[in-house]
Amino acid sequence: MNEQAPPRGRVAQGGFTLLELLVALVVFSLVLLVLEQGFRAATMLFERQRSLLDGQAELGAFDRVLRGLIAQADPGSGPGGTSGPVASLDSAAGGEPTGGLSASPTSSIGAGGGSGLFFVGQAHGLALRTVLPQALRAAAGMGADGQADIRLGVDGAHRLILGWVAYRHVIAPAMPVRQQVLLAGVQDMECAYFSNGNWKKTWYGDRLPELVRIGIRFVPRDGRHWPDIVAAPLRDPMP
Repeated sequence: MNEQAPPRGRVAQGGFTLLELLVALVVFSLVLLVLEQGFRAATMLFERQRSLLDGQAELGAFDRVLRGLIAQADPGSGPGGTSGPVASLDSAAGGEPTGGLSASPTSSIGAGGGSGLFFVGQAHGLALRTVLPQALRAAAGMGADGQADIRLGVDGAHRLILGWVAYRHVIAPAMPVRQQVLLAGVQDMECAYFSNGNWKKTWYGDRLPELVRIGIRFVPRDGRHWPDIVAAPLRDPMP
């Protein structure tokens, strides 16, 4: 049986209609939009997680620095020793509270006859003689001894500042006070000192406290939190 030829003037065609192409484009665009939103959300989550990890790493390093400074606190040799860190720092600053800390609560450290003490603590700051971290020693070109008189406190710009001057065992002209920002975005630093079974808000004595507790309070909306740092001075007094 012979096949019939298509009617004259009509040609058989295959493919999609214009409507089908438009529907396919709309569906494809919706799929791309969903994928783009998912990729953006994943990227934001990754960046936030990385920021949190970086912040935790910074706080962890800060924690280790503070613990090291307290652990290496110089216990001195009892009453009648050389001038302590408060007198050394204020002398180096020309009689003013340690440079950059005049607006902080630690500016009052040094009043009350603490100039000959090796550790003077108040509720919002402390001064002591200790061994600096290796990085600061190397930057300042200090020797292996690394001892310095330091003061810790929060300045008016919400920065926790380490002010320090190298300790020298001989009488010499006062050296300039150096400063190092340990942490930014700090509202307050709360300190307490443990001895004889009690926590005290201040410490003036010819010996070191058994424990030192430092709580860091960040500015509102900062989002960072860190547990209180509790450290013990480990060096024995000189005979």
